[in-house]
Amino acid sequence: MVTALATLADAAGYRRIDWSVLTWNDTALRFYRSLGARPMDEWVGYRLTGEPLRQLGGILSRTEVPARPAPAIPDGPL
Repeated sequence: MVTALATLADAAGYRRIDWSVLTWNDTALRFYRSLGARPMDEWVGYRLTGEPLRQLGGILSRTEVPARPAPAIPDGPL
């Protein structure tokens, strides 16, 4: 799957592929490093859940923000 994704990214002219892996998943970390991937130490992952998510979402639901359509996803195999 990673090879197919890299092939598509290269053909499309993309300069990189980014993904996430849990810090404790040593098997995945070794595998990704074996492909030549390197961790991005300067990035920090964030997650918004629970009450803070509901509160923040409530702010937008109380304002008049026009809905934007979701971006089109091309048909066909990936």
